[in-house]
Amino acid sequence: MVLPLVHGGVYLPSSRKLTFELAGDEEIREALRLYWFGHHWSYQSGIADLNLREQAVDQLRAPGAWLESAVRARAPAFQLFVINILDKYVSFHEGFSHLIDRKDRESYQAMCRRASLICYFYLKSYDDFKTLSVDQKLFGQNLSLPHDYPVAAVRAAGFSNDELNALLEESDDKGEGEAFIVRSGQDTVRMGLLNMKYAIASYLKPMLAAMPSHGEWFDRKYIPAYLKRRVGGRRFRFGPGIKAVSRQEGWYDVDLVVADEQLNRLYFCQVKHRAVTLLPHFRDEFTIYTRPKFDYAVRQLRGTTAQFNSQSFLQKLRSSLQKAGVSPAFLARVDPAFLERHTGFIAIHTIENFDFAVKDGVAFYEWNTFRNLLRGTVGVLSKDGSRVMSPDLRGLALDDPSRLSLALTAWSATHGEDNPLHPEKQWFYALNSRLDMQETWCIEAWNRCLGSIHGASLNFPII
Repeated sequence: MVLPLVHGGVYLPSSRKLTFELAGDEEIREALRLYWFGHHWSYQSGIADLNLREQAVDQLRAPGAWLESAVRARAPAFQLFVINILDKYVSFHEGFSHLIDRKDRESYQAMCRRASLICYFYLKSYDDFKTLSVDQKLFGQNLSLPHDYPVAAVRAAGFSNDELNALLEESDDKGEGEAFIVRSGQDTVRMGLLNMKYAIASYLKPMLAAMPSHGEWFDRKYIPAYLKRRVGGRRFRFGPGIKAVSRQEGWYDVDLVVADEQLNRLYFCQVKHRAVTLLPHFRDEFTIYTRPKFDYAVRQLRGTTAQFNSQSFLQKLRSSLQKAGVSPAFLARVDPAFLERHTGFIAIHTIENFDFAVKDGVAFYEWNTFRNLLRGTVGVLSKDGSRVMSPDLRGLALDDPSRLSLALTAWSATHGEDNPLHPEKQWFYALNSRLDMQETWCIEAWNRCLGSIHGASLNFPII
């Protein structure tokens, strides 16, 4: 990783002893800050998941019932937990399942059932953890507790041997450290240290792969319906997509039109749903960032700029905005000059970490982040627990991740001062943390050091 960044001008050597400093170029520093902020945002999201699970277990156990009994009865708290997990990790909400293509519904039902089994294990893990006399803060590092669980408990929770065996068989094909659950004895299974997000994404991937139409209905139906019903608000209106139907019309494709009536701005959006949503290594992120699929999305969005003077394009756009329910005053402003000054481009996707990014003038947001920005809500963690708050994002365009992230960082600094994870502190630590390595040669005789010689050294910014 070091050499490509050095050759790319991100890090610059400042002495003969391989001491490196961040490049002074402001664009490079800002790109690094946005990359870091996207990762920080994803990590905070994982912390929120811990709180969600804790609340679910407390609700399920409140009547004094066994966890297995509550899960078997599909108690509301359990069903809500599964719905929230599928909504967040796979971007499928049960309330919109009627939009799923008919030939994909069987796979969707299988996916929901497997998600329920995985969620049960994670709730069970936390339920067992509560019996241990361990500082609760230690648990923030992992979502699962390595432990053996009786197969009888799984059956008592309402799951069949076939469902459990299918999960175990899939684990047999996983690499080392990637198995969520394995057989540990004749009548027991063992959970590993695999976080819930990775387990859901990894073990539901076969179901997603068996849904050939999911990308189409997700882009064209699910996202617009979800935004209208579950986001709402006065600031934004959501219209159907527009696209060229012939080469004579040019080359563009917009999946979603968002009207920002507060800023008098339009956002043309492309939606990319992916079965592979986790990028554990830098090489994976780099591959995704340079993949033709995202370049294609950028070209589809940027292709609209050549059509701003086209009456056919303007007619399609105005029709979309009318369906969105924009005000007559906003609609009257839409002309070529307005589009030139007040149009932004956004790619919405389902890949974690690839968040608050910019490529060729197109902003990239993970779907959960995008909808929370539209709602204007942020989850805040403090010693008193977690809560949802509404930072003031008025006057900030959604296609400007730089200003948005700076505003969220500044806002976080004034809320939850007791939280060491808020971005202003973490960014300071990241900028001022360095890796320092020194090669030393020692001359020994009769187990005694007669002298030492310092060799090569490396001093490198960790960020």
